[in-house]
Amino acid sequence: MGYNYTPSPPPQLHEGLILNSYTGVETMDSVWLPFEFYSNSSNISNQDGHLQIYTNGFKIINNQHQAIPNGDSLTYFSNQIGTHGPFYWYPYGAPIPQTTLILPIPEHPYKYYIFENHLYEIPGVPLTSYMAYNLLLHKVEKDSMGDYYASIKNQLFIQDTLDIGMLSAVKHGNGRDWWVIVHRYPWVQYYKLLITPDTIYQSMGNFPGDQGYIDAGNIGFSIDGKLFGRVQQASWHGRVYDFNRCTGEFSNLRHDTQLSFNSHAGNAFSPRGKYFYFSESNKIWRYDLQAANFAASKQLVYTHTGYMDPIFNLPSNYWTMDTPNDGRIYIIGSSSIHRQSWIDYPDTPNVADVGFHHYEYVLPRPNNGTNTYHPNYHLGADIGCPCD
Repeated sequence: MGYNYTPSPPPQLHEGLILNSYTGVETMDSVWLPFEFYSNSSNISNQDGHLQIYTNGFKIINNQHQAIPNGDSLTYFSNQIGTHGPFYWYPYGAPIPQTTLILPIPEHPYKYYIFENHLYEIPGVPLTSYMAYNLLLHKVEKDSMGDYYASIKNQLFIQDTLDIGMLSAVKHGNGRDWWVIVHRYPWVQYYKLLITPDTIYQSMGNFPGDQGYIDAGNIGFSIDGKLFGRVQQASWHGRVYDFNRCTGEFSNLRHDTQLSFNSHAGNAFSPRGKYFYFSESNKIWRYDLQAANFAASKQLVYTHTGYMDPIFNLPSNYWTMDTPNDGRIYIIGSSSIHRQSWIDYPDTPNVADVGFHHYEYVLPRPNNGTNTYHPNYHLGADIGCPCD
């Protein structure tokens, strides 16, 4: 991730950030990158923790920080309005979280699918209210020399009006295949893609409950893949569903319709799935998923009264959230800042003891709202289910 106002002289490298926690010892280092990030970032490592490829939504880069063959001009369409894909003029990459999603193809080592929302600008409409027109598919694999290249690029996979970003994935109950969830606009139906070793199957599903809208935040599954959550800014709803890893269906909606009229962007499940956290612009909340009344279980975790980056002198609100494998929840700021917030013990019953850290971690370079979404690549079969 990372964002830098002053790129180097040609070849125009940018000083970004790389976080490595695979060994259990976290390091955050500066690294020269071929581009900047703005909200969207996707990457994938191999089973030994070594980076393979990454993208900001416009180019696919290898672990030597070079564009792979046929890996540039993502989202480019010469036959559409303006002669090019949406935001292609934007210098920092796709500006919407979860615009791209990288998945390993089952039973095919070092072959990856990249799914991407084809974002389009709507004149006179705020950035977070844009829609996606179509879902694109890219495929990356190795050549005879062991170097990555894009064997498929900008393949039109779903032609429909979609919600921006919000691409998410979870392992099928068999522990091998993948479900990819793609949301139609407005949020009533969804496409469910089943990724198998040789085929991508496509079908439709319906979310329980009434129609909803969402803008540029993040969504995701619990670590065990059995819960799915989202918070809608446009209609001020918080929703959690059960997810069937065999059928790809959502059920058992838990619903809160009384959210405040502040920006809602981030949400994440605690590692053990006991609590559902979400962010407003200046507040962090959580729901108790074991409570009889979901809406009434909402608790305030933290309120900040303002934050200014000490280097750039920029304000920042809470933005997206992520639950990696170290047991914490990380919270990304909404503008170009040098700090990050996190929660140490998100499964702790007493909300006062969760260990909230407000913009304490100092980044060596600024980050502009960029967070990397990783599905749980290590999730196994749902033992005891009909499809395990």
